[in-house]
Order: sequence, then structure tokens, then C-alpha cells
Amino acid sequence: MEKRKNDMDPKVSIIMPTYNRGHILNQAIQSVAGQAYKNLELIIVDDGSTDHTEEIVKEISGLDIVYLKLEQNHGANYARNHGLKNAKGTYISFLDSDNIWEKDFLRSRIRTLEETQSDFVFGRVKIDYSETYRIEPDEAAEELQSRESLLKAMAFKNVVDTNTVCMNRRCYEDTGGFDEYLERCQDWEYFYRILRNKTYKYQFIDNILVKSAIQKDSISNNNPYWPARLYIFNKYISDYRTCGFLPELMYLLYHQLIGSEVYHDLKEDLFRQITEEEKLRLLQDIHGAKKEGEELIQTLSDMYNERCQKDDRIIKNLSNWLRLEREGIHIERRMMKTGIEHAAIYGYGLLGRHLYDACRKSGIKIGYLIDKNPSAFPEDIHEAKYIFNLKELTHCSIDLIVITAVYNFQEICRELGPLTNARLISLEDLIEENMI
Repeated sequence: MEKRKNDMDPKVSIIMPTYNRGHILNQAIQSVAGQAYKNLELIIVDDGSTDHTEEIVKEISGLDIVYLKLEQNHGANYARNHGLKNAKGTYISFLDSDNIWEKDFLRSRIRTLEETQSDFVFGRVKIDYSETYRIEPDEAAEELQSRESLLKAMAFKNVVDTNTVCMNRRCYEDTGGFDEYLERCQDWEYFYRILRNKTYKYQFIDNILVKSAIQKDSISNNNPYWPARLYIFNKYISDYRTCGFLPELMYLLYHQLIGSEVYHDLKEDLFRQITEEEKLRLLQDIHGAKKEGEELIQTLSDMYNERCQKDDRIIKNLSNWLRLEREGIHIERRMMKTGIEHAAIYGYGLLGRHLYDACRKSGIKIGYLIDKNPSAFPEDIHEAKYIFNLKELTHCSIDLIVITAVYNFQEICRELGPLTNARLISLEDLIEENMI
């Protein structure tokens, strides 16, 4: 990298939060000391450690270390923000105490920032487990170099690893620090908040100069994921709506969340959001149809009213179902009578997905998923066979079909009756039968 006129490279402040990591801290510190780029300060924020962390730090020589000891444990976000407030560098990087940098990490980051006049750079990280590893992010470089596709990827998953970042301090001065409400996903929210600001120019460096080791006491292993995930979702829901992928994201989140044994209130709240979003889209269609004539408006209005009635009924079923789960009553186990070996689910909407996940968790095999809409079936389920042409049922050995649709049960039974000898039951009736 070419020297500036004053023959000084810009200073980099490295923020390292730590808590009771004295046994591994030295590795991270030495990876900073070994950097080819030398104009740096290492700000170690000791978040109330009770081990020998302080002694380890004091033994280090030959490195500009600012050691900040907090009397009480406040969490990683508070610690990082405390470090940011004390940073003096033109650029800022973050290194957790269970991560290490390769020798060229800072030099390559600063060179890219300076030569491209960018504000923010990030790259890939190698995450080591006991017997294997993975590389994150796993998206193609072209996708990560486009702001539009990067922000969409960040809506669905955590893409930017804290330890791969180097940014101009104005990103912090303008945007603020980490959200201290969050116990998890704090880097996800913070870097999305920065990168959604188009005034910041960013670069993705397609190299792997960071190694991370998963610790048993890692924050990422212990603290609740879903409250943080949905907090971020709701904070930026207007972004997702504007970009056009909110429905896709909502359904993905719900499909992931229903597999959890806890957070029943979050499941219900998210489902209500999904139904309200669908109603909103119908209302927008009604508004847009005014130019097309009264007949189309009436048709869409009828669809909206029907949707409201359907959603109210689904929400009632879901609420009662979640109440039963909280009370330890598992309807999926009660529906499997003696002699039933091959079961199927009709309707793979939200209730159908919830039932399928509940059955999988209870060790109940569902051999078939039936839905007339082929797009209803996800790509990640391989245990069950998908049926969207009902005539295929004549070739299937099925003892029981649970119908999750909240309307037209008798009509569905008349349609399925000639095609199968399976017993047909309504999920709605099954829920009501088990209510105390």
C-alpha cells in the first residue's frame, strides 16, 4: 500500500470484547500483534471477567493495548459500544477473543478501503468445529458485491461476520453503535443498519483471512435466537415490504419457528402479521382496481371478506392448538390410533406445516403431503412424498388423512372419497375435541 504524504498509514482501532476467556485470549491478541499492518491500537473491553484475563493482558508487551475493565458483566453489545466510544482510529475493526486473523488481514482491508475510497469492507470466515468446518458467507461473490442482492440475503440470514469487518469511523459516528437490546444477532442488525445506508460505499473481499472456533460457552450457542430474530424482522419490515420479498420472508420465518418447542406467543404474533399482510395486499388490489370498474372491485372485496373470515378461523385454531401444546397435550399423538401406519396431511398451508413439524418432533412419520398447489411444497423436505394430482391417491397406501383446510371439509371428503380408503379427519375437529 502506498504511503500517504505524511508517511503515516491511517490508524486502526480494534475492538475486542471478552468475558472469562483468559485460556484462549492470548491467541487472538497474538494474531493482532502479528499483523503486517502496524499502525493500530487494540482496545480490549473486559466485560467483568472473574478469571485471569487481566493478568494475561498485562503480560503482553510490544503492542498498543488499551485495557478497559468493566466492573459488571453487561453483554457483548455494551462492551463493543464501550470500545467504540474510546476508539481513536480512522478505521475500526472487531475481533472476538475466540477468533484469529491471518497476517495480511488488516493490510488487505485498509488497502481496499483507501484505494476504492470505500467506507466498509467485509469478507469470509472459516468456522472450525470439532471435526469439521464451514465457510461463511457461502453466497457467490457477485451476489455479495451487489447492494440489492446483499441486503436481500441479509434479510434472510446473517451474512456479515463481525470479525471480517473493517469500516470508516464515520459509519459509527453517523449510525451509532450496536443495539444493546439484542442478546443475539447483534452484528446482523448493526451491519444491516449500516449497509442499508446507500451513502456508505462498501466492498466485499473474496478471501478467508479470519478463523473462528465455536466455544461451548459462546454467546451464539446460549442466548435466545428467536426473540432477537423477530426483533430485527419487525425493525426493518418496511424495507422488506418495499423490496417486494416480505411475504416470502414471513413464510420462511414461520416455517422455521413452528419447529421450536417454545415461543408459542411469537408463533401466534408472527402468524397474525402474515394474515394482516395478506389482507393489506388485497386492499391494495381493491384500490388499484377502481379504474377497472365496479364488478372487479366487488369481486376483490368479496375475496377480502372471505380472507378475513378464513384468517380469523385459522388464528382461532392456531391459538387453541398452541394452548394445548403449552398444557402438554399433543394432538398429533392422539390422532394416531391403533392400526394406523401410513398417514397423510391434506393442505400444506400454515396449519399443515405446523402439523407436519409437530409430527416429525414426535417421531410420527407422515408419508404424504397433499396440496393442489405444487408451489406449496418446500424444497427441504425429503421424508414425505408430495401429491398435487389427487388421482395419484389411487396408487397410495394411506390409512389416515388429516385435512387442515378450515373450510369445505365435507366437499373435500366427497372429492377424496372415491380415490382412497383412508380415514378422513378434520384438524379443526381434532383440536376442538382435545380442548379442556
